Amino acid sequence: MSDFYNTEAEDFIIIIIIIIIIIIIIIIIIIIIIIIIIIIIIIIIIIIIIIIIIIIIIIIIIIIIIIIIIIIIIISSSSSSSSSSSSQCKG
Repeated sequence: MSDFYNTEAEDFIIIIIIIIIIIIIIIIIIIIIIIIIIIIIIIIIIIIIIIIIIIIIIIIIIIIIIIIIIIIIIISSSSSSSSSSSSQCKG
């Protein structure tokens, strides 16, 4: 009888150890998945920030080009109008 109880107790201990190992493995897998998700989120945030910075730089460059074009148009129109007005005075 005592042998029967010992084997049953040993089986119970083995089952408990297996359950503990499975729980530890599941916890490790969950931690790894969480770390991977966090890394992916960080990478996505960095990519979004880089895209926003590139868009801002492009917008600034476009604004600068537009301002330069407007200044050139104003200068050329004022110089042409002054030359045309001076030719009108001569005429």
